[in-house]
Amino acid sequence: MSNIYKQIFDRLSNNQIITNASYYSLFLGSDQNEKLIIGTQTNWSGWEEVNGIKIDIREAAQINPEVYTNFIRELNGEIVIINNFEEIKYYLLLGGHAILTEELFEKNFRKFFKNEPCSFTLFNGFSSIKNIEEATQKNPKAKLRMKIFNRDNRRCQICGRSPHDYIDLELHIHHIFPWSMGGLTIEENLITLCKVCHTGLEPHYDFSLHNIISKELTEEDKIKLYRRNIGRNMRRRYYNLSIHCGNGLYRKLSVTLLQAGLVVLATLCSIFVELTQVQCLRSGHKTCKRIMQVLRPTLSHGTC
Repeated sequence: MSNIYKQIFDRLSNNQIITNASYYSLFLGSDQNEKLIIGTQTNWSGWEEVNGIKIDIREAAQINPEVYTNFIRELNGEIVIINNFEEIKYYLLLGGHAILTEELFEKNFRKFFKNEPCSFTLFNGFSSIKNIEEATQKNPKAKLRMKIFNRDNRRCQICGRSPHDYIDLELHIHHIFPWSMGGLTIEENLITLCKVCHTGLEPHYDFSLHNIISKELTEEDKIKLYRRNIGRNMRRRYYNLSIHCGNGLYRKLSVTLLQAGLVVLATLCSIFVELTQVQCLRSGHKTCKRIMQVLRPTLSHGTC
């Protein structure tokens, strides 16, 4: 962990859990496409029946803060404790695991966790279903089929053959967790097989196929990508704003973003109020380094 993140982590991880306060968990990461990954602990809250199939509905759930923090640390993970809004902006630079009070969660993050139909995947746990109608139809639509074929390089994922090399080869889309057993038509449950391998698959539910398609990043990788992408995002959004417009512009923009519910951008913008003297932000790394220069006095005095 670089010095900038270590100082922020040390400050937030040493916070005390407030006695009798209710807490929620939060995880912030990013994938290779700079897409935000945001997660929390959930509980089952009911069913939704679509096309004759019952789908789990889950909702964000409170956690036992002591048990949860100890659990993450025992897994050699890092976790911080957020007790006030001022600390959120530092956590948004850091990413990773956190627990935060119910008030902060409800005000700033509840909007990301509506009660939605979810599916369980081996490597991701429960994830919201993007297209419930398509997920509950046995045959994937053309766009999803091509997405799976392209992801799998248009090759059978068991024998490795491709129509490019064998012109008579027929490729199929297979439900790893079988449709007949309740498997859904979602990307995480589909794999490319040739007709021969598909027909001869025994048992029909081959657990090892999950490992073939899994290209999941580790939590550490997700956090590293998040920090890199946050730096890039800050540079992209604010580099072209004239440095001579003064603090007023940034404050106004921050308030506007916050009113629109974009808490991440709003809090990052509030940090940029203090960076209006910085003349050149050429990279995400340099951005974070300059942010640390601004934050260091605050962190040193324990007032963040």
